[in-house]
Amino acid sequence: FQPSGLKFNPASPAQLRISYAAANGDLDRDGAVDRIDDSLETRLAIWRQETPGTPFERLMSLISTSNHDVRASLTGFSRYAVSY
Repeated sequence: FQPSGLKFNPASPAQLRISYAAANGDLDRDGAVDRIDDSLETRLAIWRQETPGTPFERLMSLISTSNHDVRASLTGFSRYAVSY
C-alpha cells in the first residue's frame, strides 16, 4: 500500500481483510482438498514486509473459515501477504 511509511492512529487502527476463497479449499495447490489443507487453514495469517528485501513479520490475525478470509489490524501502510 502507498504511501509507504504512513502510520495510523494506534488507538484506531485500519482493518485489512484478505480473502483466500479463490483457493477453493486447496491451500497447498496439490489438486486435492484434504486434511492437510484443513491444517494449513488454521495456520493462515497476514504477514507484513516493512521495506523490500527485509523479512516478512507475522501479524496477529483472525481467520474466518466460513468467509474464507483473514483479518488483521494495521498501524500503517506496507506490503502485506497471506501465508501459513
